Amino acid sequence: YSVLHNNASEIAELSLRRISKFAEEQSPAYAILSCAAVVEAYVDQVIDALIDARALDSLGEFLLDKTLESIHGNWEERRNILKVAFLVNVEGDTIATDFRVLIEARNALAHGNGSLTTRQTKVAGKALGLQRSLYQVLSVSTQGHRIIVGPNSGALAAECASRYLLAIDKRVSDLYPAMPF
Repeated sequence: YSVLHNNASEIAELSLRRISKFAEEQSPAYAILSCAAVVEAYVDQVIDALIDARALDSLGEFLLDKTLESIHGNWEERRNILKVAFLVNVEGDTIATDFRVLIEARNALAHGNGSLTTRQTKVAGKALGLQRSLYQVLSVSTQGHRIIVGPNSGALAAECASRYLLAIDKRVSDLYPAMPF
């Protein structure tokens, strides 16, 4: 998977190099965990930079301090602040949908000890849809609730993570060309 992207920001390029390295050097399961973590760190850096670029009054600073931890706490909050506060939205296309599948695989590995979590299996129809998506996007199959990571799942995770990271990077660059990253 090619790492060099002419229009990527410096922090995006560094993140893409890390993703590529994980995909090449680690087991597929570890690559899934690592690629998701790299994108999470990148998005958190972007959010922090966008917040730092804004002039806030004392009320804004107070409210930000109260909510900053939750902003970085989960993907729904990250997507929400990017979309609502900064108009950075890549949701609704295949890149974002595939990345959500990567996050679900990461959650099964990290929180379900290699099995779909209770949250992921709570609604039968959603669980079946998730199982299909895991296989289609990442070549991750399931036996019951247990996930089985395929030999090319790490490379697919790296591709998925890289595409999402680049989509966010391009959108931020388009909206905020003077951002210092």
